[in-house]
Amino acid sequence: MRFNFLTKSQGGLTRKVREYLLDKRTETLTTFVEGPYGVSKSFDIFPSVLFISGGVAISFTMSHLIHLLQTKAQTPASPVQRVHHVWLIREEANIEWIRQELHQISDLALPHGLLKMSFYITTETEGGIVFPDLDLGNGEVEMFHHRAKIKEILAEEAQDRLGRLAVVGMLITIVNTNFSLWSRGTG
Repeated sequence: MRFNFLTKSQGGLTRKVREYLLDKRTETLTTFVEGPYGVSKSFDIFPSVLFISGGVAISFTMSHLIHLLQTKAQTPASPVQRVHHVWLIREEANIEWIRQELHQISDLALPHGLLKMSFYITTETEGGIVFPDLDLGNGEVEMFHHRAKIKEILAEEAQDRLGRLAVVGMLITIVNTNFSLWSRGTG
């Protein structure tokens, strides 16, 4: 079994792991994993799903996104009709972190118009666009070189939603947003 870990080196253990991997020049490290803990939610009961993540938080939203899309590909009658994934990153090269997952998504037989992925690159990088050929099969890709306006994204998704809308991800960032947008019913 293979696990991929996306970590941000801070202090303590993550710094020690980073230094170890840099010193040994390897990408493989024997680890012990236990869990899961807590409760995992399934979002495949919602017609519209919006994922929002920044930086390494993609590890949470991407796992749910892939599960949701695999379910839709295997069960076309699933209620999910629209999925939008928004990822805020500092550099376009950070997309490399999820290259395998993007290929996995592109291989799924998804209906046209189901998936849109928006990448917000918040700092300018030299060398121009790194991923001009980013392909998600039937999915749509948007690349922006500015900060995301979360409140505007939420308002647009609430307006354009198909039935109930699940918002998954950076909840601390969006907690001050006017949630009355969703009070139109569960239609």
